[in-house]
Amino acid sequence: MARTEYGMKKEIRMQLNHEEQQFLANRTRFVKTWPYAGAILLIMLIGLALWLFRSTPLLVNPFAALSRLNSDSIPASTLILMAGMLPVAVLMCIALAATIVLFAFAAFSNEKKYLAIIRTETQAAEPPACKRMHADRQPKSDSFGATS
Repeated sequence: MARTEYGMKKEIRMQLNHEEQQFLANRTRFVKTWPYAGAILLIMLIGLALWLFRSTPLLVNPFAALSRLNSDSIPASTLILMAGMLPVAVLMCIALAATIVLFAFAAFSNEKKYLAIIRTETQAAEPPACKRMHADRQPKSDSFGATS
């Protein structure tokens, strides 16, 4: 905030050149499209997990791995490696990917707020009500001709 010649506080707003305005327009477009892209990514991750559960349960379903282990249908060479760790590792990878997508939702939400702040700061230099207040207030002079 700056002070006018009459001691009133005046809000200073920033001005953007054409390139900066274009940058903000691009960022706004990205922020608006993210909910759709993020939703598609989450749906794809859920679809991947469901497809893996159905088509190759040994990769993601520890109960399927245990049942195959009990029925002795897993080759001995892969038994030790897959039986305990593979389902957990694949599920952790899916959980990590989902977490990254959720963090991206939070980041784009913050960016949306920042763009709104920038948009607000780059609008008109001073509201009309403040202009009227400044016009009505005239400097006072005392009997010696000095202004206050």
